[in-house]
Amino acid sequence: MTTVRTRRRSTKADDTTAQATPEEVNGELQHYKVEEAAALIGMSRRWLAGRAAAREVPCTYISGQLRFTPAHIRAISKAGEVIPAQYRPAS
Repeated sequence: MTTVRTRRRSTKADDTTAQATPEEVNGELQHYKVEEAAALIGMSRRWLAGRAAAREVPCTYISGQLRFTPAHIRAISKAGEVIPAQYRPAS
């Protein structure tokens, strides 16, 4: 006797489950390796890995592997930002 398995059709309620849109996959759900993230911020792999190990920069570990999201990379870049004082003409 052969058993036939059929797939249940999804309903509207099932469509609300976590399914990433292409924008999310290419955006915030993207995770970069240390080498990739270091290249994006213009630093060495060793520098970035050392700062992450010392918990000096935002990062995440997935299955024990160090990874960086675009938000982490932006935060690292922003942390080093210097805003010059406004120009004040001599009175």
